Amino acid sequence: MGKSYIITIAHDKGGSGKSITAMNLATELSKTNDEFTIVDLDLKQQHLSKFNANRKKKHNLWINQVNVKTINELKEELMKIKGIVLIDTAGLDSELSRVAKFLSDLVITPLNNGDTEMDVLKDFKNQMSSMIEKRDDLKCMVLVNRLHHADTKTHKAFKKYLKGTKNFSIFDTVLRMRKEYPNTMTRGTSVSEKSKGTAGIEFLKFVDEVNKKIKKGMSNG
Repeated sequence: MGKSYIITIAHDKGGSGKSITAMNLATELSKTNDEFTIVDLDLKQQHLSKFNANRKKKHNLWINQVNVKTINELKEELMKIKGIVLIDTAGLDSELSRVAKFLSDLVITPLNNGDTEMDVLKDFKNQMSSMIEKRDDLKCMVLVNRLHHADTKTHKAFKKYLKGTKNFSIFDTVLRMRKEYPNTMTRGTSVSEKSKGTAGIEFLKFVDEVNKKIKKGMSNG
């Protein structure tokens, strides 16, 4: 969209690790992209904003952020922002989050192996497919996260379900349950800054996939 590339992380049911994913992804994308901005649309929880505040307070580091509360404010800010934009939505279906998704270049939904996650994916697919009919360049991707280390079926099941669906795909990287994730917000650092081991390496593989999508999207734009 213009000189920007907009990524929205969304999950309409909440409790998916959406905001933790946003915190970690925002940190790493801010390092690899000169112009980078975050937008926190979770007006009640504000996890991304709290993470950014803790990052500044504890580490004197700050990710450029704009604050919006309405659809009009969101549209106005996105028209002005250049570079990469990462939006974290609330864990519910709202008009504000739907507008954010529609205005995005890439929508990422984190899913795990919970009993209702396939239903969430079906709802997400239906909602986004209707938007794709109006915006052919809108891409949607599933991130499988919070997965037990022995689970080899969930990623395959989601991938099979999405096969052949226009503008839908799934990240190759799977983010598994790691002890480094729970305290991300209060710590003010990403899992890759906290851990140089498996957790950090795993997340950076995901970041690399996202950066490739950004590069491709920006070159096509």
